[in-house]
Amino acid sequence: MATALTRAAAIGLLGIGLPASAETLGARYEIYTGGFKALSIEARAVVSDHTYDVEAGLKTLGVIDSILRFTQKLEVRGRIGAATTPLLYLTDGTFFGNRRSTRLDYREDGRIEAVLHPAQDDDRPPVPDDMKLGSIDPISAFIALNRAAAETGRPCNGKVPVFDGRRRFNLVLEEDGLGVVEPSHHTVFSGAAVRCKVQMERLAGFQPNPQFNTKAPRISILYVARFGDGALWLPVRLESDSSFGYVVGHLVEVDAPVRPLGRGLRPAS
Repeated sequence: MATALTRAAAIGLLGIGLPASAETLGARYEIYTGGFKALSIEARAVVSDHTYDVEAGLKTLGVIDSILRFTQKLEVRGRIGAATTPLLYLTDGTFFGNRRSTRLDYREDGRIEAVLHPAQDDDRPPVPDDMKLGSIDPISAFIALNRAAAETGRPCNGKVPVFDGRRRFNLVLEEDGLGVVEPSHHTVFSGAAVRCKVQMERLAGFQPNPQFNTKAPRISILYVARFGDGALWLPVRLESDSSFGYVVGHLVEVDAPVRPLGRGLRPAS
């Protein structure tokens, strides 16, 4: 469950394109699982032609919080140039009430210096150093995917190598046509959106018998639309699965107006 919710949080920070000047975009999400409100996510991104800065806060809610007691503050900084280059990935919070943190510093020579607390889970094999080379953090992965979307208008195509301090995986997005998010009291968004298939390809650093992930990762469905002056892509709905039940994520607050999809895109009839 923690993995599914954390991945949903990373997905919830999607929305980075290539604005002509710095733009700030904030959003809040609520994630439900098994019919219960499970997670709250608040995120804010500041993106310019050359840099990005993302901050977020996550917290489990209700019945799920009584089990997981999960909180997390997250900060990501990086540069945008010929490639998306993270500089810092920092998380700090609690899981089952115990402190858990990650700090990744990205060096000019390509090395990634990781400081973890706890240092290493006993049942989790460490990721080999050679597998870390060329990887980026989960939030920078979405920034990299959406740099191409700024020119093509297609936000859901690509594979990015990701290392989050403990696990090495590929984040894979595939466009799955267009759909409509129906009006609901759960969300501030309704209307046409692009459907994305999202999958995590596990490579290294995963627990051999994880407590909440006994099956192979399933494909999640993410609906995204464009917001703000820079027409940044932002998730508006998430559909997934977890050991606790079916997962649905809603956009409940945003501080930028929705913009037309453009590029001739139309919702499925």
